[in-house]
Amino acid sequence: MQPPIHPNPYAPPTVALGFAVNEPQRYDFEAEVLESDVHRATRQIGRFLLAFAFLGFILFSSATLIFYSLRSGPTGSYLILLCVVPLLLFILFLMLKLAWLNIGPGMGRQRVLATPLILGHKHGTITDSEIRVSSGKGTSIHPLESCCYAEVRSDTLVFAFDQRRLMLCVLPRRAFAAGCFERAAKLLVQNAMATKASPAAGVIDQRLLQADQFFQIEMPDGVAFSGPLTTREILASPLRNQANSVKWRLLLLIGFFNLLLLATFSFLYYRLRIELGLVLLATTVYMNYKMWKIYRVSLKWSKSPDQVLMQMRGVIDDQALYVTTPIGASIYRWDIFTEATIQNELMSLALPGKLGHRVILSRRQFASDNDWSKAKELIRAKGHLFPIPRFAAESS
Repeated sequence: MQPPIHPNPYAPPTVALGFAVNEPQRYDFEAEVLESDVHRATRQIGRFLLAFAFLGFILFSSATLIFYSLRSGPTGSYLILLCVVPLLLFILFLMLKLAWLNIGPGMGRQRVLATPLILGHKHGTITDSEIRVSSGKGTSIHPLESCCYAEVRSDTLVFAFDQRRLMLCVLPRRAFAAGCFERAAKLLVQNAMATKASPAAGVIDQRLLQADQFFQIEMPDGVAFSGPLTTREILASPLRNQANSVKWRLLLLIGFFNLLLLATFSFLYYRLRIELGLVLLATTVYMNYKMWKIYRVSLKWSKSPDQVLMQMRGVIDDQALYVTTPIGASIYRWDIFTEATIQNELMSLALPGKLGHRVILSRRQFASDNDWSKAKELIRAKGHLFPIPRFAAESS
């Protein structure tokens, strides 16, 4: 018979936990996401104050320059009206726009116009392995490690899976049960902190190129497709016109900004102090270098037509379009799309919003001509839900 085991009197006291240490975490949510929630989640008060102070300093300096230069005579006054006043008005416009975006409803409104799917009834779950968000238009499922951005702002949880944060998901506190909002937010924020920072515009997300690491979901029987999406498909789709429009608007903005700065530099150099003109010229050169660098990086992907942008696979059936990538999966109901274009070797389905996102499918992603024809017929059959422009449709 063994002697009784007595407790160690020197052992520290133990505390009973309310949950198991290795217990899986699961947080359900359901709520109607409003535009006010999006505004609270997207406004950048800190950046606004910094930019507002910087522009305010330039505005004050320009006003002071005008005041003192008006005493230089009629010629100086005309030069000021020609050079400095347009720059002053442009800066004032930027300050008012910043205020409208961050203090008023502007930021949230622009985000809603860009991606209307951010609003509406949302329900789903957040676990320590995946995030599932559903609405009346479809479902997105992503592994937890794919969440590269998460933040809590004004009792609102905002997170994203794309590194450029173009497609945000916003969940207010009221969507969670009592005590679950903080735990779910901590889980996402800690995971996002372990990922890399957002890349510059146009940088390819390397996670999307891993063809052997697709996120697995259960898909029905239907027309299957699998393969890469390359620059060639993008440039052959309606996205080409959108990219060209953005490029020219950016170039016009850079040109207008440089014209104002160079005109002001000329006035400062020849009419006032040479040092002020040289400082402004150095600032102009530096800002142009930064803008040109961003511009070149944003177009780098378009230089090679065979550049792989992402790996994708999925299934098309009568109920929905199923798409999986290495970082997640999306189930699109057919009524989510606003337009479809059908060409000989390409199909694209437009998602709502000014951002212009599209799901693009190419002939080489399908196993046979028969599968490609079935896919086109399935999309044509949904013509009562979204328009199929005649100029883009394949003649039959």
